[in-house]
Amino acid sequence: MNVLMAVVVGVMVACGLYLMMQRRLLHLLLGIALLGNGVNVSIIISAGITPDNPPVIPADRDVPLEPYADPLPQALVLTAIVIGFGVLGFAVALAWRSFHLSRDDDMDKLVTTEGFGSPENNRPPRGIPPPDPDPGPASSEHQHKEASS
Repeated sequence: MNVLMAVVVGVMVACGLYLMMQRRLLHLLLGIALLGNGVNVSIIISAGITPDNPPVIPADRDVPLEPYADPLPQALVLTAIVIGFGVLGFAVALAWRSFHLSRDDDMDKLVTTEGFGSPENNRPPRGIPPPDPDPGPASSEHQHKEASS
């Protein structure tokens, strides 16, 4: 069982590294997620898979039932999952903004940030028409009221 799990961890980490070396942002994000999950599985495997009792003290006892599973790897993996989710969410937001501004997710084309955020490059996503630059009659009525007062 340990050899099989070691192979699974190796495949997850190898696939994660392979995806991280690709040119597309989506592949990079999937590689980060897969690598993090592979490391989490390796921590759990290194702690040992045992059918021991949970590390919880029953209500009628003062100490946990022997033998009990080590709670430290579980706490580390839980913390790593939360941190990994936060990092992945932040990376997705950055990738979305980068794609929104550049219209491409090829990282070789994203070598410069020149022009990002300028009005001519800040276009809406595909399928959404650009906003009307003419404010319309509501603005002219407001100007007319200010002029007459």
